[in-house]
Amino acid sequence: MSAPSHSSIMFFSFSSKYLFVLSLYSEFQYGSLVKLFLVVQLEVRFGDTKLSLLVYLHGGGCLIKSAFSPTYHAFLNVVVAEAGGVTVSINYRLAPEHPLPIAYEDFQIAVKWVAPHSNGEGPEVWLRDYASFDRVFFCGDSAGDNLAHNMASRVWREMLDNFNLDVIFLNCPYFWGKDLISIELTKLQAKAYVKGIWYYVHPKSTEVDDPLLNPLMEPNISRLDFVVAKKVGYFHQQEYCVDASLSG
Repeated sequence: MSAPSHSSIMFFSFSSKYLFVLSLYSEFQYGSLVKLFLVVQLEVRFGDTKLSLLVYLHGGGCLIKSAFSPTYHAFLNVVVAEAGGVTVSINYRLAPEHPLPIAYEDFQIAVKWVAPHSNGEGPEVWLRDYASFDRVFFCGDSAGDNLAHNMASRVWREMLDNFNLDVIFLNCPYFWGKDLISIELTKLQAKAYVKGIWYYVHPKSTEVDDPLLNPLMEPNISRLDFVVAKKVGYFHQQEYCVDASLSG
């Protein structure tokens, strides 16, 4: 793994707090990258305090954007400043050059790169020294939510040691299914669009009820031992969500 490279330092002043948000990137298997964000409050020293760990997946239909897109860089700076903690933003390979399920595999590789830090064995100092693995959060938007949900299912099945996934936050998730539900019934023009995008990014998928796209087709969905936060958006609203918060 190459040495981490600091890419930015952002300064925030609000709510009577003076904060730095530091960011760096680390490179690991297959040239994949993760971007890390760490909040530092000027008048407080860390001591033995560990910070919540948020793992973020960017959106873009598995076709565009990256962890280094200005939109996501700015957004996660604010999230880390407001919520505190350590954030790992995953950069995954995109279709059509790298069709699904490659993005799922990249996310799995990244999580397995993050997980050993819980035992002090990983290479990244920020994760070893500052991240708490007692409460881990997955979050994303759009296609990133799809990846977060499917990776959460894999983490639950594999039961990674000392990696306690508590909550996944889904914002406008990229889910769909053969039978339209809820507000989807009024968005019929979206049906062909979503199907077309899905078969373009995952040409080997045989149907829109693929468990990777329709979470209710996941055979173990009722047994998953983590909380799914209430999500926004109309792409296949599933009723398995409950309210949750980062501070909860």
